[in-house]
Amino acid sequence: MAACSDSLDKAPSAPNAYEACLKIANAAPAESGACVTQEYAAQTARLNLAYEELLVQSAPETQQQLQKDQRAWLKFRASNCRFFAVTGYDRKASINEEQCLLNVTASRAVELRQLIR
Repeated sequence: MAACSDSLDKAPSAPNAYEACLKIANAAPAESGACVTQEYAAQTARLNLAYEELLVQSAPETQQQLQKDQRAWLKFRASNCRFFAVTGYDRKASINEEQCLLNVTASRAVELRQLIR
């Protein structure tokens, strides 16, 4: 399982790549949105790797609880971030929703990663 841990440390997208993308986009909504989309995909992959590794190393009863908790977290993430799209107070609402998804997903990946032995 060490290979999986190593791949988490070498996540598909490093923060510097994301920051560089945003700098090049220079705050233009379409270009910034593309950066967020790319980083969200990278963080989702990182989350999935952490989840799978944690699931594999867990006892059966812990696996069931982790699966239940992850399903609940996915529902929370979708509902919480949807708020940004529904409010309509800002033309950039869709970017804000995706930025929320990115931030929450990255945080969850770190959280699960810290639980891996």
